[in-house]
Amino acid sequence: MMGGRWIAVITTTVLLYTARDRGHVTATGYNILAIFPFSGKSHFYMFRAISQALVARGHDVTVVSHFPETLSSPKQQQRRDSATNGSYTDYSLAGSVPVYENFTTDELIGNGYLEEFLIILQDGVDNCEGVMSSGRLDELVRNRVRFDLVLVEVFNTGCFALVANQFGAPIIGITSTSLYPWYSGMVGDVATPSYVPLNLLPFTSRMTVKERLINTVILMTLKIYYKYKYEPKAQEIVNKYLGDMNGTVSEAMSMINAVIMNTHFAFGFARPLPPGIIEVGGCTYKSPKPLSEDLERFVTSAERGVIYFSMGSIIKGASMPMERSLAMFRAFSQLKGYKVLWKWEDDTPWPEVPSDNVMFVPWMPQFDVLNHPNVKLFISHGGLMGIQDALYSGVPIIGIPMFADQFSNINFIVQNECGLKLQLEQIDERTAYKMISTVLEDNK
Repeated sequence: MMGGRWIAVITTTVLLYTARDRGHVTATGYNILAIFPFSGKSHFYMFRAISQALVARGHDVTVVSHFPETLSSPKQQQRRDSATNGSYTDYSLAGSVPVYENFTTDELIGNGYLEEFLIILQDGVDNCEGVMSSGRLDELVRNRVRFDLVLVEVFNTGCFALVANQFGAPIIGITSTSLYPWYSGMVGDVATPSYVPLNLLPFTSRMTVKERLINTVILMTLKIYYKYKYEPKAQEIVNKYLGDMNGTVSEAMSMINAVIMNTHFAFGFARPLPPGIIEVGGCTYKSPKPLSEDLERFVTSAERGVIYFSMGSIIKGASMPMERSLAMFRAFSQLKGYKVLWKWEDDTPWPEVPSDNVMFVPWMPQFDVLNHPNVKLFISHGGLMGIQDALYSGVPIIGIPMFADQFSNINFIVQNECGLKLQLEQIDERTAYKMISTVLEDNK
């Protein structure tokens, strides 16, 4: 998995050679535009790693995102790598739409699976509207700066693929998840719903006949919805704010040469992949860093080990219903010799329950924590990045899935005996203690 970043870099570099025919070859690397319009910080971790790796290879990368190095920076800010002469230029979208984070559990649970797909598609439309109406992309598009390659996120809207297509350069798609159903068919991808479950459905590769039927019907429904409802909306929004563009959203999507995807064959159900889809799961990984002094002291002081409990950056962990949080507390208090690191946001009071083995922290370096030899269990919502972190680190998982692909991710973990699933509504002191003890005492 450590080689994923370099696979992506090699793939990108190979595609850059198509720029030779355009008569623009320099000794100092290529000029690359990277458009990452989704405002989820966890998605951007992978995009930043790819962009920085390209800079390290001597390329000039302009990164359009909601997460510039400093929020107070001007719209464009350049940093040059003195060793390679590559550069990383921020083109900030910060503030154009709300950051996708700190949702409460009440906001996320209770939706049907088809409804969740449609919510994600509507989020794509809203994101397109918000970014376009902010005017942040106007200068970039109208100046028609010459780029040798454009990277563009493919997630829940084709809106920005149309923007990418205005620069007349080869386009590579990039996604921090697996491809969503409405994009099946891209770059030679083939949908196989008879045995490959959709990423937002709670199915495994061992589907029943009924589940295969549901999987197929929802795939067809989503492709129709996207093609005839959401794609025209994206086209309308781009035309409204940037004027008539060259081509359509559909044509722009067909111009994508390849897709870099943050998955890995070691984590995921068996499925066919065409040469145009390159898996780079693990591309964010570097050598783990030492923990801060207070974290290190707490972790090493646990006689039997540490449990790391985090619901990620999108879900507000402190929003878990109080009776469920208290049940987890009481379960933790019974674990003799273990300590618990619990990600708990600063703006929410900690539960007033006496416990000398729980440490509340608003943010932790997750990868570094999971790679500490004294961390024995990860309790997680089941986000893709967190699951990959745990698998890389060799830490078993108890998953409390809430929405999106988390159910599929945790079902994969359970099927492959890497952990267990705990539904939010099932959490009580006895159930939590029994499940945690089962995982901690398992010698697999």
